[in-house]
Amino acid sequence: MTLPSDHSLPYICKLMWHSFKIPVFYLNEHKKIEIEFPINFAMNPHFSSKNSWLSQICAPHAGHMPILYRTDDSETFISVPVQTDGEFNGTILLGPAAEMKLTDTEIQAFVQKTGTDHNLYGELAAYYRSLPVLSITDCVYAAMHLHYMLYQELLDPADVYTQNRSVTSLSKEIEDPVLTISERRQNTAMHHDALFEQKSMQAIKQGNKDEVIRNWRQLPHYGEVGLLSKTSELRSRKNLAITVITLATRAAVEGGLQYETALTISDLYIQNVEELNDVKAVDHFIEEVLSDYAERVHQTKRNQYSKPINTCLDYIFKHLYDHISLNDLAQKAALHPNYLSALFKREVGYSLREYIQRIKIEEAQSLLLLTDQTISEISALLNYHDQSYFSKMFKKFTGVTPIEYRNKRSVL
Repeated sequence: MTLPSDHSLPYICKLMWHSFKIPVFYLNEHKKIEIEFPINFAMNPHFSSKNSWLSQICAPHAGHMPILYRTDDSETFISVPVQTDGEFNGTILLGPAAEMKLTDTEIQAFVQKTGTDHNLYGELAAYYRSLPVLSITDCVYAAMHLHYMLYQELLDPADVYTQNRSVTSLSKEIEDPVLTISERRQNTAMHHDALFEQKSMQAIKQGNKDEVIRNWRQLPHYGEVGLLSKTSELRSRKNLAITVITLATRAAVEGGLQYETALTISDLYIQNVEELNDVKAVDHFIEEVLSDYAERVHQTKRNQYSKPINTCLDYIFKHLYDHISLNDLAQKAALHPNYLSALFKREVGYSLREYIQRIKIEEAQSLLLLTDQTISEISALLNYHDQSYFSKMFKKFTGVTPIEYRNKRSVL
């Protein structure tokens, strides 16, 4: 693995300082400070020197995944080891930072709780006031930023978040909570027309990012969103966001996203929601969440199959309302039709013909529940030229007729 030269480390540290406004230190393998930005940053008064203060943080650790630390003094540090071919060369530390600004009352309470010498109160108060505020989410992205500059390796924020769960867990009481997080996850009613919820979650399960965003932007047409807090419009919007995240998490799991990954991302999203301070920002974030979940499901589905099969699946997805022939798919996949048929059956578990029928019937189910189109119209749209054959195929895959299935809507 090729790392930046010693000459470029000061440049990287300087970039991190100017980008995130958080102190940056490079300590060599002997835990001696060689680089620091800014030079005049105030030191924690509990320590006699910067080296003794920072050396407690930069212990070598296996691998080069960023590590977040929260000290006994409520400081947050980000540690990224500098390694070459597995050999430890030193550590870049970002920090200290505070998750939130402490008031004088909170500083006094902290001094009393920790038994700190009261003679240090003035210095300690000045120190805490000088700390930059960086949310845990921002810390995760700062760590990813530095890691990429060092190793040119892409990280998923969910992986960094999981690696540092002891720090990234929700640590502060949620403002004016209407429900606890666990209660919110159980209470998934979105207080609007159920068709919006079904349509949006179906799009996530399919990995259809464009469709889920289109549905979200049409939300006003589905009726007013219920007020989820009586005391604050912002709190109400945050509660809506948490409910949407819960539903989207479940839909993503049903779409094939790994369960633990989905829940970890959900926790990260909820943490992020609680850090927002503007209703429009919350609305925009909800759209990002829905888009990200749909994209993750899409990529999960793609990763299951070879390139020729993914080509076929994409073509079927985009041309579901057209006539799809084996020759069309073979041409797109650049394979002989017979070989493609055998490969598709081996990887997907269904013949091409059966798979196309299944996907068409799934689409018919959505149209029956979510639109007022007649059964004959739906049959024609999906290129069934014989409605009775369409009904026969529908019952084969669902166990009920199209009419019986549509009657489910009256129960919603």
